[in-house]
Amino acid sequence: MFNFLDYSDAIERVMSEWYSYSHEVLQQSTDLGFSREHFVKEILSSFLPKSVIVGSGEIVDGQGRRSGQQDVIIYRADFPVITSLTPVSTYLAEGVIATIEVKSDLSTGDPNLYSAFKSVQKVLS
Repeated sequence: MFNFLDYSDAIERVMSEWYSYSHEVLQQSTDLGFSREHFVKEILSSFLPKSVIVGSGEIVDGQGRRSGQQDVIIYRADFPVITSLTPVSTYLAEGVIATIEVKSDLSTGDPNLYSAFKSVQKVLS
């Protein structure tokens, strides 16, 4: 019989080990952040239904206001994603379900937790 709690515990162990591994192997903070964002997106993609997309990029509203870079965006799959020749995609505000900031360091100085709150504030505006 399938035990979801055991499955969830196993995923938690994988995430914890990945955190430790990535911290040891990746010394450059941008590489470390990117690898952790990618890992979170992969885990979420395996759990969420196909009716949503998990990505990253900017959010734009109907008045042209932009959120700035968002680490993880959970987005309705029935809305278009605006892509370009860069790795940054743009998501329409009406299709955004949630955003997630992935942080390795929760200290209060910029660019850590404080900048995460500023980014969330942009999305809420």
